[in-house]
Amino acid sequence: MTHTPRHDDPQDKHRRPIKLSARLGFLRAIAAWVIAAERGTASIWRIVVWAMAFAGLWMLQIPQMFGMAGSIIALIIFVVGLVYIPWRYSPRFQMPRPVDIDRRLEIDSGLSHRPLSQSHDRLANPQKDDTRRLWDVARDQQQKLLARLRTPRPRPVLAPADPMALRILAALVVICGLAIAGPSWTARVHDGLVPFSWPKAVEKADAITVWITPPVYTGVPEMVFSEKTQFDPAKPIAIPMGSDIKVRVRSHWGDMAAPVLAADGQSFAMDNLGDGNYGLVRPLPQASHFRIRQLVFNRMEWMATIIPDTPPTIAVAGEPDIGPHADVKIPVKVRDDYGVETLDMTVTLAADAESIPLGADYTATQTIMSPPGQDYETAPSFDLAWHPWAGLPVQISMTATDHRGQTASLNDPVTMTLPERAFRHPLARQLVTMRKRLIRTPDEAASNVAYDLETIVMSPSTYQGDPVIFLALRSAAVRLLTYPGNRDEMAAVVALLWDVALRVEDGNMTMAYRSLKDAQQALQNALRDPTTTPEQLAQLVEELRQAMAEYMQEMMREMQKNMAESGSEQLMTAEALEQAMNTMDLSAYIDQMMARAMSGDRNAAQQMLNDLQKMMESMDPSADMQLPEDVKKMMESLGGLQEIIEQQEKLLAETKDAKTTESETVEEKERQETIRQDMGELMMKMDEALGQIPEKIGEAEQFMRKSGEELAANNPGGSIPHQEDALDRLRNQQKQMSEKLQQRLQQMTMLSFGGGGMRTDPLGRPIEDGEGGQNPWSKSKVEVPDEAERRRIYDIMQELRKKSGELTRPDYELDYFHRLMRQF
Repeated sequence: MTHTPRHDDPQDKHRRPIKLSARLGFLRAIAAWVIAAERGTASIWRIVVWAMAFAGLWMLQIPQMFGMAGSIIALIIFVVGLVYIPWRYSPRFQMPRPVDIDRRLEIDSGLSHRPLSQSHDRLANPQKDDTRRLWDVARDQQQKLLARLRTPRPRPVLAPADPMALRILAALVVICGLAIAGPSWTARVHDGLVPFSWPKAVEKADAITVWITPPVYTGVPEMVFSEKTQFDPAKPIAIPMGSDIKVRVRSHWGDMAAPVLAADGQSFAMDNLGDGNYGLVRPLPQASHFRIRQLVFNRMEWMATIIPDTPPTIAVAGEPDIGPHADVKIPVKVRDDYGVETLDMTVTLAADAESIPLGADYTATQTIMSPPGQDYETAPSFDLAWHPWAGLPVQISMTATDHRGQTASLNDPVTMTLPERAFRHPLARQLVTMRKRLIRTPDEAASNVAYDLETIVMSPSTYQGDPVIFLALRSAAVRLLTYPGNRDEMAAVVALLWDVALRVEDGNMTMAYRSLKDAQQALQNALRDPTTTPEQLAQLVEELRQAMAEYMQEMMREMQKNMAESGSEQLMTAEALEQAMNTMDLSAYIDQMMARAMSGDRNAAQQMLNDLQKMMESMDPSADMQLPEDVKKMMESLGGLQEIIEQQEKLLAETKDAKTTESETVEEKERQETIRQDMGELMMKMDEALGQIPEKIGEAEQFMRKSGEELAANNPGGSIPHQEDALDRLRNQQKQMSEKLQQRLQQMTMLSFGGGGMRTDPLGRPIEDGEGGQNPWSKSKVEVPDEAERRRIYDIMQELRKKSGELTRPDYELDYFHRLMRQF
């Protein structure tokens, strides 16, 4: 039998079943795919494993740990491997031939004698019967063998080629890299493949960034420019005076010529920061034309208009006002384009003074924080009663200072007689008189004053045996006698006598207030000093808190003492006064002020401290302070009501005695009528004070009338219930009026911080136009953000945190994001 395509056996065309022919075609197709997959895998598996290993290393950033050199070396090894491995180890891929496909099917199916190869044979001599019968037998056997064909399965090609299973190690490295890199795995692989991206290198080589930072007090945000910024020469950039400029330039040829900042005719060289970076940080020059130049090329250019910071203005806005303790208030009107920061008051002796007394010029500073670009009227209070020149003609000059340090003074100083404080206590008045003699005629009066002080010391009853007063007066007398003619010692004695007089007059109240003022001033100075550390600020705030607590305690004791002396302690009990003096809100306010200072917002902390000073100045616990007319009438009505209650209680006791002894009650009837008439007069006063007669007072008058009728009928037992009902109505009315008076006093004295009918923000700070007109912060502009604004701020902060964590961003952007987060 031989192969011949020229002779066909017509009887053999349909011997093979159609079903077997279709199945054989399907098996051959599968076998072709299996062989192709095996050959393809054998050709590329080394390259794939090689790429997986390096991708895992790049995702783990292991080459980057060795810097740029490590990244470049890893990339070179990877590229060399991509070329060498296919050339050296990988067999050339070939598509499977038909004979290869049939042979694979025969081997995988376990068929012998290669039946598929024989299926292409043809009978050479089909005309002979014997040959034909033999051919048919062979064809039948062949059909039976073909029916046993099976689907081929892939053979393992990696195990023999990779006996150490390095492919598994590469897969583990990739899995670990994906787990660690997360969503940034593509960026890490890209950085490994392109450790020095030429487009980025060119971009960074030419990168220029300019930051212009205006002073904080201007409220103008920081400006950031880059080489891509489009500047309009016809629209210069408005920049406030006093701004700082920061420049960063990247240049690979900076070693030949470093970039410079040119401002009009001035040039400022940039420092070499390394790695091709050049920078400059300095105050912004006063110029209109700015360029960043390198060699003869202008790499960046812009026009600017410097907004000048004009000096402040100040003028007197009214006549000086003298407070109850001789403190001086001089109304002034100030104005500055960015706001006045402080007011300085300087006291000098008038030229027409009759003699030269002890004492020296005095200067005091107060922070006011006026609004920018607006006229602002204020009347800061200065305590000058302690000054040796009190009672003498002086000149007072006021100087306004803005945030830049520019000043403006009054054209004409205020000329006035420095007020003296009036003392009520005899010993205090005596000490002040001695002090004045020592100031006016120091040489002549020193010895006489010393002997007068010795006389007082020998009479302990004069100062109630106070050991502090004893030691102070004794020390003053000895110093005057020991150092005659020494002006420094005399000045110290003058200050000591003033402190003793205050202690005699006010107890510890004035000294506590002085300590509070000193603590406030120390904190103000620290807030204005940019070199103050957060630890120093925290210590000063704590000292202010302690001074405030001591002052509030002393003020409560003084008010209790004054009310007891005036016999009006029943108007506000000790418990009610302590509740009104609750310092929890005040402590929370100080905590908020400290939080503002610690967060870097010192302007807000300073404004809160100014508001705190205004609140403290509005408190005046002295008994002689001027009370509003409505408060005076309420106190008079309460006093009259208390007298009626006491008279009625006494009559009730006598009536009960008369019931026991069965005596006549004519006298009690007359006394009841007198009490009822006094009640009628009180009702008229209440009608004037309150605009109406309280209902309970009217009911009490009716019960008194019935009580009088029973007493006239000599029936004390019948009078007692009416008297008890009248007392019950009077006491209820007294309680209601006392509560209203307490609330009114709290509003008037500002004892309830954030209360008194004032509207406050969530932090307890008063808002402008408080209810009842009792808000001393009439200029306050507190703005409370709504929920939408708070949400917007939160979203901005979240976006800043996200961007600041993207390490692939340029350094100047990351630095900018970090500075924004520190600011907010």
